Amino acid sequence: MAYDDESIGAAPWKPGYGARVFKYDAILSYRRADADAVHRLAELLHGLGLSLWWDENGDEDLSDGQLLERIGHALFHARYIVVCLSTKAALSEWMTAEFATGLAAETEWSYKRVLVVKMEPEVTVPANLASCVAFDLQNPAELAEFVKTGNRFDFEPDEVKAAVSRKFFDFDIAEVMKSGNKKLSNVDLLLGLPWRISTRDSDEPCQSLMSMRCSVDRMDRSELEAVPGLSSMLLRACFEPAMSKNNDNRANAIGTMARLAELGDPQARDRLIFFLSTERDAGVISMAFRWISGHYGRLEGHARSVVLLAIATASTFAHGRLDEVCLSSLPEAIQCRVRTGRDLNSDSLSPRERLALASRCIKALLKQTPTGANSVWIAREAERVSKAAFEFYKSEPHPRAAHPELISQALDVIDVIIERSREKEGYPLCTIDAAFDQLMTPLAMCYADGQCPEHAARLFESGCDLISAYGKRGENTVAAFRRLLSDLKQGRTFNEAYARLPESLFQASKLDYEIARRADFERLRAEGIFK
Repeated sequence: MAYDDESIGAAPWKPGYGARVFKYDAILSYRRADADAVHRLAELLHGLGLSLWWDENGDEDLSDGQLLERIGHALFHARYIVVCLSTKAALSEWMTAEFATGLAAETEWSYKRVLVVKMEPEVTVPANLASCVAFDLQNPAELAEFVKTGNRFDFEPDEVKAAVSRKFFDFDIAEVMKSGNKKLSNVDLLLGLPWRISTRDSDEPCQSLMSMRCSVDRMDRSELEAVPGLSSMLLRACFEPAMSKNNDNRANAIGTMARLAELGDPQARDRLIFFLSTERDAGVISMAFRWISGHYGRLEGHARSVVLLAIATASTFAHGRLDEVCLSSLPEAIQCRVRTGRDLNSDSLSPRERLALASRCIKALLKQTPTGANSVWIAREAERVSKAAFEFYKSEPHPRAAHPELISQALDVIDVIIERSREKEGYPLCTIDAAFDQLMTPLAMCYADGQCPEHAARLFESGCDLISAYGKRGENTVAAFRRLLSDLKQGRTFNEAYARLPESLFQASKLDYEIARRADFERLRAEGIFK
């Protein structure tokens, strides 16, 4: 798992990284017994021009939440994971957690993510690391050169952006100003589209611009060419919005230019390249991903370089929006940046450490802007909470917890989710109901098993209240959930109470659906649609 303060998923490139694709060239993974030797290696590599991250204390006492977060941040922002092996100590579970997902990425996508350094010549590389490129401690320059080459663009970003800007301001700006003095043509008036939409200094989204982008998205090439001058007019309309303070306006402008470039307008392509070179918002850049998917293989020179910078900057959005053919044709470092996001594999950790990791991740996610992608991450971490602390097996008279000593900590995590949802400081529960649905049954199990029963019951009731308040479930469905806890309080075993739940939920769902259908019918009749 890897989170930082700004984003979830792939780590975005920033101008301060210079020619480095990732913030760090490598993270050093090692045991505390090798700390002195690893620190000497780090100093040598730093002197050879590498940007490194390593934990000063080795891999001990990693239950500390802040340390977990720092390691996650480093994995998220490092091109390579360098595993330091010695004869003094075997691989730890934390070292395995750090490199396991990196190895899986190598197998699936064929780029190098994990490297090995033999701290002593007689070290035997474990079987699970046998496929990794290995280096000897005696030759750090070879390692430095490999790492440096693997985490660099094949161009200087500042030089490329300066060259694109010069070309744009020398030629395109003059054309824009010249055409800006023309009277509105009959075509302009006929289509009802303004030749210029002035939004540069506006913080508000422009509805006309959004409508224009939607219209252009529906056009095909024959429709565009059937109206002489239409493409040029649309490009003029996009000019000022592409420099707007409002992200939505810039996104609509970029989206319009990208569609015109898809339809074969070379001027639209040149304009798009310039504005991509200046854009820093990942969501705005992602509006050009469809065009990038179809045209990356034909790009050369500065255009190719700008597109690579754009993908690296918007890597959070690239996975799933760039098609696999395009993604696989990108340089290895860019592919790695797009696909990197969960490099700390918690499956090798103890339940206590998995719970601590999930707790930190959920709290970090709840502080961020609610998005669909982040809701998925929360659901996954809630599942990790459930597996870490709520592992149950069925027995008579009811299930018993596999890790009862962790139940109280897990309930505290759920408490945070509910309180943030109630106060709307984090995610409203209606956006993470899938995550909470996974926790309702374990909460009932906790009550039945006598594990923090008062706390579990309170959280169960609070969850039902929130589900009802947000309207995600009908009142009868929520009542069926409440009946489960009521049956347990009346002395029924968990198995007896839980056996009644599916039929109760089925009947309640039918009733809630019928109530909702009647309410919709009454509303439509009141609006005069039905009589």
